[in-house]
Amino acid sequence: MAFNHAAKTRQATIAVGYFKIRLPLSGQELGVIVAEEEVGEEAGRRLVLGTNVALTSLGLVQRVYCDWRLRGRLEAGYRFDQEAGLDLEKIGVADLEAMRCVFSLVLMVAQFVLYLLEEWPPQAVKWVRELGGKSGTKQDRDGPYIFLQGLVALYQSWLTLSFVRINPFPHTLFAQKWRCV
Repeated sequence: MAFNHAAKTRQATIAVGYFKIRLPLSGQELGVIVAEEEVGEEAGRRLVLGTNVALTSLGLVQRVYCDWRLRGRLEAGYRFDQEAGLDLEKIGVADLEAMRCVFSLVLMVAQFVLYLLEEWPPQAVKWVRELGGKSGTKQDRDGPYIFLQGLVALYQSWLTLSFVRINPFPHTLFAQKWRCV
């Protein structure tokens, strides 16, 4: 299997398996795919994927896992949550309940950002990416990272302008103190 990350492609051998689970309250059945890299740079690394696709055979599991549209979104979402985007690995909390809350919040933010990337008009996405620092060079990344930086810049600007509107800078005080004679 080929994986793309940071503008590089690498090959890996992946083993997949699956099992079914039933959600306790609703009784809904879900499929769980477990993929492990057997040979490659990250041998032993596992990915667990929950799906509402009725998994009935190993062939179907391989097709679901290898679906490029889905896998590309999963890999981008994972990198976004774990690495440069929301950087979940650097968030330190002491107890399990706090960790669950933080993880849920991070997943909601990630889903929101990925939703905006799909649903917003391309020109709006481009504008927010440019606000986030995209300079138009070949080295630029087009993933959700730079888009998130643009959204943060928008939010900070909105907060700043809202604050200034309510509490204007006291520029008149400077005019009184620094008056020329």
